[in-house]
Order: sequence, then C-alpha cells, then structure tokens
Amino acid sequence: TANIQGLSATQLAAVGTANITAIDEADITALGSIQLRGLTGPQAGQLTTGQLIALSSVGVRGLTTTALQQISTTKISVLQTDDIAALNSAQLAGFTTAQLVAFTDGATGQVGAVSSLAIRGLSTAQLSALGAPPNLAGLTSTQLSNLATDQIALRQLTSVQIRGLSPTQVGALSTAELLEFTAASIVGLSSSALLQLGTSKIAVLESRDVVGLSSVQVAGLGTEQVFVLLSAQVAALTSGALKGLGVTQLNALGTTQALGLSASNLKGLATAQIGAIVSNVLPSVPTASFGALASAQVGGFDISQLGQITSGQLLAISSGAIRGLGANIGLLSTAQLQGLVSSNVAGLSTAQLVALGTDKLAALDSSDVSGLSSVQIAGFGTEQVALLSTLQLQSVSSAALRGFTTAQLRQIDTSNITALTTAALAGMTSLQLRSLSTAQLSAFNDNQVGALPSLAVRGLTTDLLGALGVASMNGLTTDQIAVLSTSDLRIAQLSSAQAVGLTTAQVSNL
Repeated sequence: TANIQGLSATQLAAVGTANITAIDEADITALGSIQLRGLTGPQAGQLTTGQLIALSSVGVRGLTTTALQQISTTKISVLQTDDIAALNSAQLAGFTTAQLVAFTDGATGQVGAVSSLAIRGLSTAQLSALGAPPNLAGLTSTQLSNLATDQIALRQLTSVQIRGLSPTQVGALSTAELLEFTAASIVGLSSSALLQLGTSKIAVLESRDVVGLSSVQVAGLGTEQVFVLLSAQVAALTSGALKGLGVTQLNALGTTQALGLSASNLKGLATAQIGAIVSNVLPSVPTASFGALASAQVGGFDISQLGQITSGQLLAISSGAIRGLGANIGLLSTAQLQGLVSSNVAGLSTAQLVALGTDKLAALDSSDVSGLSSVQIAGFGTEQVALLSTLQLQSVSSAALRGFTTAQLRQIDTSNITALTTAALAGMTSLQLRSLSTAQLSAFNDNQVGALPSLAVRGLTTDLLGALGVASMNGLTTDQIAVLSTSDLRIAQLSSAQAVGLTTAQVSNL
C-alpha cells in the first residue's frame, strides 16, 4: 500500500492495463484524487467490481470523464453512493446515457446520491436517462422545462424553478404530484400554467398552498375553474389575490365559492367586483363577512342583489356602511327591514329614511325608532309622521321629540298622541306645544300634561289652555300653574294642592 501511495499520476498511467486488475483493493482505496487523475480510459475499463467498490470518495474526485466513460454499464451500479455524491457537474455530465440508465434508483440509491450541483451539468437526454432524481434544486429553468412529468418533484423546486415549467408540464401533473406544491413554490406558476390544470385539478390544490397565489395568477383562472373552487380554497386566498378576479370570473362564483368569502376577502373587493357577484349567490356569503363591508361597497349592490340579501346579513352591516345604500334602502322588503336593529337605523341618513316611504317605515319596530336622533326625525315627511304607529311614537326619546317640526306634530292623530311618553314630552319646546291643535291637546291625559315643561306651558294661549279641559287642567303641576297669566287661570278647575302653587302676583290680580 505504501508503494502504491507513492506512485504519481504519470506513473499510474504507465501501469499496464492487464496489471491494473492485480492491484489489491486496499491499495485502490489508498489512491488519492491526484493519483487517480492519471488513470486512463482503458485502465478504468479494466477495474473489477471489487476495485470500483473500494474507490474512496476522495479518490473519485480525481477521475477524468474519459476514465468514467469506460466503466461498463454492468459495473457502474457498484459505485458507492458516497462516491456518486462526490462527483462534480463535469464528471456527471461525462457519463453516457446508457451508464446513467444503469444507475440504481431511489432516494437511497445512486440517483438519490447525485448532488444538486452536479445535476446542473446534465443534458436533457441525460436527465431523461437518470429517471426521477430527488435532488432537483440545482436545475436551471431550461433543464426543468425539458423534464418529463414523472421526473418532476415539485416539493424540491423553488418558485423560480417552477416558473420554468411549461404549461404542458404543469397540465400533465398528477393529483399526487400537485399535492407537492407549497405556498412558496406555487407563486412560480404562470397564469397559463394554472389554466392548464383545468377544472378537475384546480380543486386538488391544498388551501395552505393556495394562499400563495397572487392577483395576477388568480386573474388568469378560467371561469369554469373559478366555479369549481372549494370554499376552503376561496377562504385561503388573500384579499390581494381576490382583487385579481374580473367581472366575468365573479359572475361565475357559485354558492360553494360564496361560502368561502371571508370578512377580509370581501373587504378587499372593489365596488365593481361586489356588483358582479350574482344575486342568488349572495345569501351564501357568511353573515359575519357583511360586517367588513365599507359604505362604498354597500353602495355597489344593485337592485337584484338587494332583493337577495338576508335580514341577518343586513343586520351585520355597520351603521356607517349602511349609509352606502343611499335611496336604494327603499328597495328593501319589509321582511329585510325588520331585520335591522337600532344601531343600523341610527346610521341611516334623513334622505334614506324619507326613501322608506310610509309602508316601509312601518317595518321599523319600536326599538329601531328609539335610536333615531332629532335630525333624523326632522327629516321625516309629514305623511310618514301621520302613519307612525302608537308603538313607534311610544319609543320616541325626549331628544328625538325635539326634532319634530310643527308641521310634523300637527300630523299626529289624536288617537296616537297619547302614545308619547311623559319622558319624551318633558323635552317639548314652547313652539312645538303651541303648534298642537286643540283636539290634540284635549287628547292628553293628566300624566302627559304634568310632564310638559313649565316654560312650554307658559307659551300656551288661553284657547289652547282651555282645550286641555278640566281633567287636563287638573294635571298641571304647581310649577306649571305658577307661570300662567291670571287671565289663563281656571281657578274653579284647580285643586287645593294646585292652588298652593299660585304666586302672590297671581292672587293679587284675581
């Protein structure tokens, strides 16, 4: 062995071909890369299987392509995996296709031992001969584009490499192979490649991988592909990716896809995109998702869409966003409006309340009316006020009552005016009270009269005070009586308790 180790590359090359086989296997192991660089092609061809097995990975690095090419296909399979792993790209490229075909398969075989750097040197024919190498990370896009489908191991490829795959290659991938995609690698697929997946294969993509798709990729999907997307896939798409969907694609959304429209996804759609969703699909969009809509998006719903939105979905729309409906709120059905709550109604503009007309306004229940502001009340048409129910009037707050104009108040029927609560009447102004008709004042009960602000009562004319009648006069408090003029006092109608409220000025002027 010591003698063999002392040979130079030139001396090794001078050893006769017939004598090569006589070198002991242990001596072969001792040969270094510099010495083996001198091994000629004919000498390499004479190496026995035992000698080939004995080669060290360090020594193999010195073999020339000429020497490697002389190893027969029957002997090539005995090269150890650590020797194969030591080969550089030039050495690997030196093998003939016949030799590469003879490599043992599998991740633990010779094919699996080929390094990602060495494989970069192989030609298309050599790659084909090698089969399905596990280490594809070193391949260029050009090499990848020439691989057969069964050679492609997607999970090993970067997004840059995947970009090199042709649409035909992607379209030919099996279901099992498609499952090898990752969120990071799927980014590399071109729009034309995604289109080649058709309808049957697009649904195979895992939700965890779909999250990697961009708006450009999504924009390239066919309408048939959009229609077969699973709800989980749609939910996995980022809001940015969904922005890539065109009007035609959104028209293709079915109930399954609508179920996947999450709050963040719906929030990311433009107004025109919202309007492109087919109306009969809208009820399938999760109720919670409607809570993410902005005012402009809500304004994107057309008449047919508004007719399909459920009361629950309407309820989820924020008070600020519901303003986006504008006058179109009048197109909602009574059943839909009954789904609104006070917070929704509180967000309506005066123009929207007017747009409800008289029949739709009746759909608002007492709790909805309780949330109305004085500004909203002031916006009602007189015909709307005239048709407010007793339950609705009963829910008007003190602050909201101040919003009624004198013209509106005169429209409240005498049979309904008794529905105004004492708490609400406590906020009535003098101008409002004076605007009431004698018939309306006569309808007030004692409790209502007693709740009227003293300053407002002071503004009543003698005729209007007279309209209160004996019963209503009995309802006046001592504070209210104290502000009346002597001419307005009906002493005969006052109780002893009320008479206590008379001022000295009032008594002296009797």
